[in-house]
Amino acid sequence: MVFEEQRARRLSLQFEIYRASVEGWLDNPKGNFVGGPVLGFGIYDADGKAITAQGSAPEGIDPAARRNSEPEPGRGGNSLYLMRPLPARNGMDRYGMRGQGMMRGAPPGAGMMGGQGFGIAAPPANPLDIVVAGSRTMWLEYSVSAGSLGETLLITGGAVLSLILAAIYALVLILLKRNGELRERETKNRELAELGQAARTLVHEIKNPLGVIGIQAATLRRREGEDSVTGKAALVIDGEVRRLATMADRIREFLKAGPGDAREIELRAFLEAFVLRHDPEGAADMAGGIALQLPSDGVSAPARVDPDRLALALDNLFANACEADPEALPSIELARKGRFWLLTIADRGKGIDADSRERLFEPFFTTKEKGSGIGLALARSIARQAGGDLAYAPRPGGGSLFSLSLPALG
Repeated sequence: MVFEEQRARRLSLQFEIYRASVEGWLDNPKGNFVGGPVLGFGIYDADGKAITAQGSAPEGIDPAARRNSEPEPGRGGNSLYLMRPLPARNGMDRYGMRGQGMMRGAPPGAGMMGGQGFGIAAPPANPLDIVVAGSRTMWLEYSVSAGSLGETLLITGGAVLSLILAAIYALVLILLKRNGELRERETKNRELAELGQAARTLVHEIKNPLGVIGIQAATLRRREGEDSVTGKAALVIDGEVRRLATMADRIREFLKAGPGDAREIELRAFLEAFVLRHDPEGAADMAGGIALQLPSDGVSAPARVDPDRLALALDNLFANACEADPEALPSIELARKGRFWLLTIADRGKGIDADSRERLFEPFFTTKEKGSGIGLALARSIARQAGGDLAYAPRPGGGSLFSLSLPALG
């Protein structure tokens, strides 16, 4: 639209200068028509010789090139020149219709008048395409710099408007994408809520039967003896009952809302007790033991969290790390990063493949044959309810890094 408007403005300017120059010369052939936007004006005969040449008009032109229909760039770069045939002084009207003379100002399309055969033809759709049968040619050079400011403003305005429209379009796309994500999240949350309600019911209903089965298995072991076939079978039953009970407890913890019994704890002391619980022999100083890295001496690490739920989250992460690399105990590091404390558990297992990373923390998603898919989801839920998060990263040299973040106090 901007370029079409620019073309229309130049066409209008060209026509106005052309009309003023031609009419001025017809009224006063000896006048001076150079000035303002007109840089050169010339009239040439059929052989291309100048009848009058003013300003930048040449002394002669090529007669074969006198009917060009489009203006061409001038020598200065800021001007255009064009050549047009002119009507004969005698016997030609303004639009090339032969008659007894030329009447200016008569309405276009007027019919024949009187018996003299005088008439005015209707102007063509584009006045710049006038073709007349006269032998003279007009040469005209005019400046386009007068309208360059307006064209610059027009193009600038068009560019700004295009950028605004592009920004609005991009904003609409972003809003559409965000609305789609919100709808998807809402659907997922609704499904999780329904699943959670079903899981609460299942956990509640399964705990009592599991307790009864465990009691009966223990009775069989005592009556038949643990070394008997029945006793060994009862021991297997008891182990499976404990595994199901543990899974039910994890599901129940995962479905809990809120931060639990959150209180201020010292993470340094908490991790020392955690390592002692998992490494009672004090293997922290031994090869293959738990390597615990803490901040420098004297640096406290206070955080607000439910210690029991934090221990449950770290238990799950520690158990996964031990399963990933059964040959060595994982390492644990506590470090400050910005406003958070990072508790990182590292192992030298095979790591997590790229296809599974996006779904790693989804409930009931697991890459293990006998996994429940609750441990990592529960650990992240506990971290987020405490104001932090849980993230995975591949460990340089092989293995996995699970970093649980907690807001630092003070």
